[in-house]
Amino acid sequence: MDICIVTNDAPLARFLVLELEEAGYTATASSEATDSRLCICDLDFTAEVASDAVGFSYDENKRTLVQSFLSRPIDTKKLREAVAKRLNDLPVQKMGAELEIERTTRKVKTDSGEVRLSEKELHLLELLTETPLLTREDGAKVFGDGKSNVVDVYMHYLRKKLALVCDGETVLSKRGEGYTLSDTLEIKFI
Repeated sequence: MDICIVTNDAPLARFLVLELEEAGYTATASSEATDSRLCICDLDFTAEVASDAVGFSYDENKRTLVQSFLSRPIDTKKLREAVAKRLNDLPVQKMGAELEIERTTRKVKTDSGEVRLSEKELHLLELLTETPLLTREDGAKVFGDGKSNVVDVYMHYLRKKLALVCDGETVLSKRGEGYTLSDTLEIKFI
C-alpha cells in the first residue's frame, strides 16, 4: 500500500483516496496509521503523527508537526505534488511473492491464500507478464474503450485482489507511462 489517510472525516477520506488512486497510487483511509509507505494525517483529528508524514489542518501553527503540510481546504494539485515528492524520497517496499495462476478457474494462489480474478483482471495480469510496461492504450484494447479510465479502474481492482494474498506492491504505476509488475513477483501460469 502506498498511502494511508488518517482522519475521522469519512467524506474527506473518500475524496482523498479517489484523488490519489486517480493519480496512480494505492490508498486507504483509516482512523489510525497502518503499514504503508506514506501516511497523510488530519492534524485536527490526531495528535499521534509521524514527523515524516504529510499533514493537513485548518490551523497553520500545526505546520511544524510534519515534514510536509497542506492547509485546509486541501488543494488537490498541492496534495499530488506533496505525495509525489515524499514517495520519491522513500524506498519502495519490496517483498517477494510467488503467484500460481490457474487460467481455467482464474484463481491466484500464494502461500498467504487465494483470490479469484475476473476475466478482464486475468487478461490484464497476463498482459503485464508479457510486457515490461503496459500502456493505458494497450490495456484499453482489452476493453475496446480507449477514451475512459476503465484500465485504471480494473488495475485498481487487480491491485486490491492481489494485496489480499501478496505483501508489498504488485502492480506499479509509472506516471504518464503505464503499469508494470513488481520485479519481486514470480508468476507461474498453470
